[in-house]
Amino acid sequence: MERIAIGKSGLTTSRIGLGTWAIGGWMWGGTALPAFIGLNEDLLPMVRSRTAMIPKLREFRRPVRIIFGAADPYLNQGVARSFHEFLPQSELFLIPGARHFVQMDEPEQVARLILAMPSQGSKQS
Repeated sequence: MERIAIGKSGLTTSRIGLGTWAIGGWMWGGTALPAFIGLNEDLLPMVRSRTAMIPKLREFRRPVRIIFGAADPYLNQGVARSFHEFLPQSELFLIPGARHFVQMDEPEQVARLILAMPSQGSKQS
């Protein structure tokens, strides 16, 4: 098994067969792994720089509605709640049954929430 480091990201991958690679529990064939690496080479530095910006989010005072699918397996309820904590003035809406593409799963409900958004400067009741 051949192991290599992936760019500046600090990730490693293993060649497990002819043209097949494994990274983070995922199997990649052909050109998929190089494409993944190209898209994510700067992932860790970007995460670090964005994490440093979190205190500024706590100072943001404009109306924000966080709308997530309650059944989203990727950006799950924990992620939604973290965003809500980062933006203390925000409102959090977890749409039951909606998954990752909440706007496609429940378009009417998402539209109602967006259209009912208070304008900047107005007081919520």
